[in-house]
Amino acid sequence: MLDSRIRILALLLLFMLLGCGGEDGEDSTPEPDVTTEDIQIEEEDIVPVPDICERPIGAGCLEDAHCESGICLISEFAPFGICTVACQNPGDFCKGTDDVQYDGFWCVEPPPEEFKKYNHKETTAFCLKICENQEECEELEPGYETCEEVTYKGTALYPGSPMQVCQAPSAVGKVPVDPFTCENWKATNPGNPNEKLMCSNYCSYLNACQYYAPGESLECCQWYCYGRLVKVGGIDGEYEDILRNFIEYFTAFAGTGQQGEGKTKFGDPPIPDENKPSPDGFLCE
Repeated sequence: MLDSRIRILALLLLFMLLGCGGEDGEDSTPEPDVTTEDIQIEEEDIVPVPDICERPIGAGCLEDAHCESGICLISEFAPFGICTVACQNPGDFCKGTDDVQYDGFWCVEPPPEEFKKYNHKETTAFCLKICENQEECEELEPGYETCEEVTYKGTALYPGSPMQVCQAPSAVGKVPVDPFTCENWKATNPGNPNEKLMCSNYCSYLNACQYYAPGESLECCQWYCYGRLVKVGGIDGEYEDILRNFIEYFTAFAGTGQQGEGKTKFGDPPIPDENKPSPDGFLCE
């Protein structure tokens, strides 16, 4: 009897020393100590975020962060934003409200009660790039359309000092929209339903025939088209004929292999917003 008790006590002592196994047969063997040398961490490739290279006064922009001056004015002077500074001497060489003289720029102030702005609505006078020809403007920003005397809705602002500046008059007379997305341009610019439909159909044709870059905003295609088509005082008949030719050819040959071949008859179809500023264009290389 004593021997059996001793054996039982010995077994109990052995179980106490070994401990209980985990549930479902888990191993109770103590885990070895783990040191930092035992841990291998795979380093992920960190892709740096490109910096925005700020642009000079007169250059195109989409937001304030794109400009050295911190002001990207979106207004009737162009369908895109223009880097500028507020000035204090309209009709003269640009002197900023900070009393800095900005050589090569002209201070302009369109009629405050009429002139439409998307942002910086408190800025009534601002500086535009003085130019000698359109090529000079396009070197600064490809979307500029003219180098001409400062006018607003066909009226010279400073007839006594007719300085030429870079501008894009296709935006004049229209309510500005976000130049990146061009959203809600139809709602903010009521009227001209036929011209809006024509631009919508034309941009749909460009998209269907893959003339328009995938992922680009059709809203901007339509907005720039509308700007070119609808001018202050009337419709651009020549541009209207170009759009109609491609739309009618596309419709006439719908469902055939020829519907996208209008360019063989009319030349390359114009891309309305091909010169709009791109977000990638503001990144440092």
